[in-house]
Amino acid sequence: MSEKRRFQRYNITVSVSYMNTDDTKTTDAQSKNISSSGICLSSIQPMKLKSTVKLTFSMESQTIHVLGRVIWSEQVLPRLFDNGIEFLSMSEEHLKVIEKYIKTQ
Repeated sequence: MSEKRRFQRYNITVSVSYMNTDDTKTTDAQSKNISSSGICLSSIQPMKLKSTVKLTFSMESQTIHVLGRVIWSEQVLPRLFDNGIEFLSMSEEHLKVIEKYIKTQ
């Protein structure tokens, strides 16, 4: 797979809760990497392509809320999937927290 990313990814592990916007069930995942434009999540189930998800995670002692779209999902182990999510919407304050945090890594 050739790299087409506009922003560098940083290998940062944080616990993430996500929920499809058409569902009320929250699922836990772990980040593998993050940038100011997206995140890769590892989860025990694949995420539906093109679905819109609400993400919640903590960084710099702040709770970050992001709306994202699943742009890829692949199985990496029998019960482990990596899922690429493009950020669609977040507050300017939360974007600044992410950018500040990744600059210190």
